[in-house]
Amino acid sequence: MNVIHSLLTRNNITLALSIFGAVGTLLSWIFSAVQNRQNIKIEIVGHRISRKNNFLLVYMLFENKSHLPILITNISVKLGSTWYPCRKFPSIVFFESLKQKDEITFHNEHYSLSFPIYIISLGGSSGYIYFDFPESSLPPDATYLTFQFSANSGKAIEMKLSLGDRLDQ
Repeated sequence: MNVIHSLLTRNNITLALSIFGAVGTLLSWIFSAVQNRQNIKIEIVGHRISRKNNFLLVYMLFENKSHLPILITNISVKLGSTWYPCRKFPSIVFFESLKQKDEITFHNEHYSLSFPIYIISLGGSSGYIYFDFPESSLPPDATYLTFQFSANSGKAIEMKLSLGDRLDQ
């Protein structure tokens, strides 16, 4: 009993409380850093390659798995040793029309995504991304390409992604 009384001094209790407080603060900071780090999943659903017009069109899905919004400011694709940026302004990538007795009954234009792409926390976005090239430099049987994504975190992320299904079949 005397041993317990000798350990329960004002200085020892203060030391124990400060250690518990420091450990709690450290754990809280680590949990906050893990929960708020940028975590994005990117997938290509389909693609279309035109060697005649030198373009690549991909339909991408973006899923933000973090508690902070993410702003994608640029996407580039690597062909050989050169990075080619995507078109940043929305443009018509393809359209579909239905005719009935020489009269158009339905017409829909599909646009590429405009930049920057804003993805809310724990949310997602999808759309067409359009790349044009100065010359035909796409590999004939490409199934995987390396993409570079620039976001509001300041550092670019490189990912090798499957091109998915062909969109023109």
